[in-house]
Amino acid sequence: MKRPSLITPLLILVSLLCLLPACVTDLEEVSPLGFSQKMTVLPFFVKDESGNQPLDSQGKIYTKHNENPITAPNGDHIKWGEFMSISGNAHANCTENGTLIDLTAYGLVPNGIYSLWNVIANAPGIDAGYEGYNIIGKGAAGRGDGLDNVFTASPEGKAQITLLSPSGSLSMFGEIEDCALTTPSVWYVVGCYHIDGKTYGKTQGPVGQSVEQFAFKLTEQNL
Repeated sequence: MKRPSLITPLLILVSLLCLLPACVTDLEEVSPLGFSQKMTVLPFFVKDESGNQPLDSQGKIYTKHNENPITAPNGDHIKWGEFMSISGNAHANCTENGTLIDLTAYGLVPNGIYSLWNVIANAPGIDAGYEGYNIIGKGAAGRGDGLDNVFTASPEGKAQITLLSPSGSLSMFGEIEDCALTTPSVWYVVGCYHIDGKTYGKTQGPVGQSVEQFAFKLTEQNL
């Protein structure tokens, strides 16, 4: 697949649609080399004590699938406002060896264990109205073995990680191309918080022991 030229000027039309219809994502930078995008917080995978979508910022939250309490490493039960207060940005570039992403996040669970995942969807992106949410690929970001996609937030809830994802098969299913930014498919990088403090290599592990907390939608559409 032909990569973006570094010499020939490109006219780039970028459509930044969040996973939520009402969400607005800010574009920081666009260039033939890649672009940066701010974080989208994911509310889909948690619920409140009544089993509903959380609304009260002081309310305790649970995993959507099996109602596990979402707790911090110190044992505190995480509240909805804390879960939604994270922010960050990611910059992605296409290289000769794959797609490079550099991510910085703030407001994470202090000392929390996280992992990053490549998620590939058919255009126009992840949609609950499609079978399987329109997702056609998922796997550990980076090398794909689940060893370099893991990071620990600082005591202040900050983290920075750089990963290079080569083309090929993803660890769970599907494939990622050599330049994930410019393919017809839509590429996301999703961050999961591991409630049990453990990671599981090529998969996210047992249902309810991790929760998807944030994502970046990183796809260019070139004219």
